[in-house]
Amino acid sequence: MSEKISYEKLIKTLETKKAGDREWFLSLLDYEKQKEYEDEHMNAVMQMLRIARIRPQKNEYQTLFLSLTFLPLTLDHQVPVH
Repeated sequence: MSEKISYEKLIKTLETKKAGDREWFLSLLDYEKQKEYEDEHMNAVMQMLRIARIRPQKNEYQTLFLSLTFLPLTLDHQVPVH
């Protein structure tokens, strides 16, 4: 599992590098540094995806599950027994 990134660092990582300095571009020529940069960026993208898309759906599913779990209890009280 990937490590959690603080929100501030997450935003900084996802910001586009419009004007990278020479050292940054040269560092991407080094395979190890490029791999480290790509892994960090992908981790940040996946974490933001979980925050923005998956978490709200997960919360919605949990709410629906709880409402379905308690549905039989509410129906028992409303239906008269003959």
